Amino acid sequence: MGCDFDLTFIANSTAQADGYFTQASKMAQKYEKRFSRFDVDSELSILNDKKSLRVSDEFLNVYWVAYRIYKQTQGKFNPLMQVANVGYDKSFEKIDNDNSSQLENLDYDTNLDNVSIVKNQIILQETQKLDFGGFLKGYVTQKIAHSIKSDGGIIINIGGDMYVRGSDKDKNKFVVEVAHPADESKNISFPIINKSLCTSGVYRRKWTIDKSKKHHILDINTKDSAQTDVVSASVLHNKGAIADAFATVAVTLGMDRAENFLTKQNGVDFVLIDVNGDIITS
Repeated sequence: MGCDFDLTFIANSTAQADGYFTQASKMAQKYEKRFSRFDVDSELSILNDKKSLRVSDEFLNVYWVAYRIYKQTQGKFNPLMQVANVGYDKSFEKIDNDNSSQLENLDYDTNLDNVSIVKNQIILQETQKLDFGGFLKGYVTQKIAHSIKSDGGIIINIGGDMYVRGSDKDKNKFVVEVAHPADESKNISFPIINKSLCTSGVYRRKWTIDKSKKHHILDINTKDSAQTDVVSASVLHNKGAIADAFATVAVTLGMDRAENFLTKQNGVDFVLIDVNGDIITS
């Protein structure tokens, strides 16, 4: 997933913690291999290239998670958005800032109901490509956390999207921070147990293409980098996929619409930070 992978375990010994780490790493690598759009041999890449593929049960499960969120958000979250077409076509550290390069074709089909499913066969339309990056880190952190058989607390953190299971060594809730992009003295702390905290923002992954600044969160209407006053959106929810997807959606909506959208969702807490550094919390 092209991100840092940070793990915290409350364990009885170093050997036990090392075992948890090995298990978690192997699981993360399996998801990376299956869903990476930077690996031409991944299931995702093969499907996007061939447009039709009999996929694994886990791939199909992830697809249906995405579909449910797509419907729940009335299309605000959309796994058919193609961030590669605005220049994010390789892992971020390899992206060239090139003012002379051009945007790829943005006229592609984003109607998820046009995707056909026959048992495990997924069939895409000619201009469609799937990308689960908008929620997959949150989904995977929760999957990993619940796969580890431990009585102690666990934090699985992939690129700043995390799932917290259980409690710390003193049987208290773990306390995690939402970073303020401009002023770390304004970081916001959350006590968390058995929930996901996911953050999306436009202040890190930036590049230049077609003589304009781009970032990796796309507006469903323009299919280009969202023009937004939300610099950072963090969502707390008991499902990692929901937290991750809703944080992505919030960035695209702008502060007022994002606050309205998130306030209406069940089981959601959030932190929104705007371009002036102002904070809105639930």
